[in-house]
Amino acid sequence: MRGSPEEMRELFIRSGIELDDRKLDLFYRFYLELIEKAPNADLTGLVSFEDIVVKHFIDSAIITKYVDLPSPLLDIGTGAGFPAVPLKIIRPEIKIYAAEGRKERVGFLMETIDLLGLDGIEIYPLRVKDNLPFKVRGVITRALEPIPETLIRTAPFLKEGDTVIFMKGPSAENEMEAIDKGIGRLFSPEEDISYTIPGTEYRRRLVIFERKGQKFVPGRDRSLGSKSPVEVKISSGKNPRFKELKSVLTGRGLKKGDFTILSGEKQVREALKTFPEEIEGIILSHERDLENMPEDIEDMVRYRLSKPLFNEIDSFGTGSPLLIIKVREIPEWRDENDAEWPSGITIFIPFQDPANVGGAVRTAVAFGVKRIVLLEGASNPYHVKSIRAAGTAIFRAPLFSGPKIEELKVCGAPLYSLDPGGESIARAVLPFNMGLVVGLEGPGLPENLRRSGGVRALSIPMVKGVESINATASLVAALFEWRRRHFTR
Repeated sequence: MRGSPEEMRELFIRSGIELDDRKLDLFYRFYLELIEKAPNADLTGLVSFEDIVVKHFIDSAIITKYVDLPSPLLDIGTGAGFPAVPLKIIRPEIKIYAAEGRKERVGFLMETIDLLGLDGIEIYPLRVKDNLPFKVRGVITRALEPIPETLIRTAPFLKEGDTVIFMKGPSAENEMEAIDKGIGRLFSPEEDISYTIPGTEYRRRLVIFERKGQKFVPGRDRSLGSKSPVEVKISSGKNPRFKELKSVLTGRGLKKGDFTILSGEKQVREALKTFPEEIEGIILSHERDLENMPEDIEDMVRYRLSKPLFNEIDSFGTGSPLLIIKVREIPEWRDENDAEWPSGITIFIPFQDPANVGGAVRTAVAFGVKRIVLLEGASNPYHVKSIRAAGTAIFRAPLFSGPKIEELKVCGAPLYSLDPGGESIARAVLPFNMGLVVGLEGPGLPENLRRSGGVRALSIPMVKGVESINATASLVAALFEWRRRHFTR
């Protein structure tokens, strides 16, 4: 649901940032432009209002509380303008260059800067290389490129005393350990700041380096001037990182970790191409495993596992590289907090089988469901079995968490249920704005929903002699019928 300017202000205040009316107006107009253009320009994988505000806007702006930003400042891999645009709004006196090589994003950035009337920010529509056509005093980046690679890339044009600021997640030790003596001659670590965005569980880390006076000489060291992706080799089952990866397979690791694993060659390729910002690393067994992967894989942290260990993590036996994927926070759904029901259909899912949850997510995204509310007790949508079934639809899914199915109450729109004893969906009136709740695998709907006069039961027409179809198949049929009624191609 689209949030309001005042709701945005409250989220900033919760994070310790006060916005005057002008800055709030700029952020809100930026938000409206972002959500309008995102589907066609690959701008963000985030969907909900709070996620976009917290994980893009506030995440970018809050660093001004921890570091003094140099000017001019170069943002490498700015994507949809993060952190460049929020930093410009918060600190308008800083000169900023925003580097982005993808054509669609460049067009969006130029239109946005013009729309917001921002001065002192320029788009550099090329990949940053040795010869930068302008001078800067510092670099900042939220991109996934490993720290050593960015330091190597920026060393030729940075001068002594210039800084490089990395906006990272809580785990950056492997990248830090990969900094060799060659890079150490050029940069010195200055600060390492870990923090949590107030009011959230979103952990972040700022790692800051300062350029030394040593001259950059390509070829002097094997690690300099050439691609050397951060690679962590693991051959022992006692390795702490391997244990973390393995714990995710059971779902238990999701409770304390912040990542999951995506498998399947086709899905991995699509994620690398379309959602690189969601990826924290790649798991493989042999270098040849990367032959069919996009070239951008070179910039990502690699975990090279011995074959037996890789087979343990590759639980579906794909034999192809696996991706370490960020787990997003899932906001809570509360019907009474909805000023108005968002246009379209909202589904309520109680499934306890992770594969069924993944299938429901994939189906819902395909049919344009507005909200997917996972009821209490439902399997985690980031379970590896769910991710396997959902594929990259998980990055597009508008996920919310909800109450127990027995406690479900909907006020903002008519609520329908899927029940074998209900009215045939072929004859029923299906409004455009509606809620749809599916029963548990096996038991189906609880008695309170079956008997509720406020819940209209729908059934899927079947041939005689067939008692029922499974809950996921029922959901597919129902969403197809709803979309057929309201959309034509």
